[in-house]
Amino acid sequence: MIKAKFGSYVRSRTLTAQINEVLAKVLCHNLCCLVQASYEGLAA
Repeated sequence: MIKAKFGSYVRSRTLTAQINEVLAKVLCHNLCCLVQASYEGLAA
């Protein structure tokens, strides 16, 4: 799901930056899931 939403490539060069980029994508994915779940709860 994360690859489909945010792309499958990591654009950073250094290992630390790559890890931070992947963690940021995971964080954004979790936030998107929370927002979607809250809207589904309102619609019910």
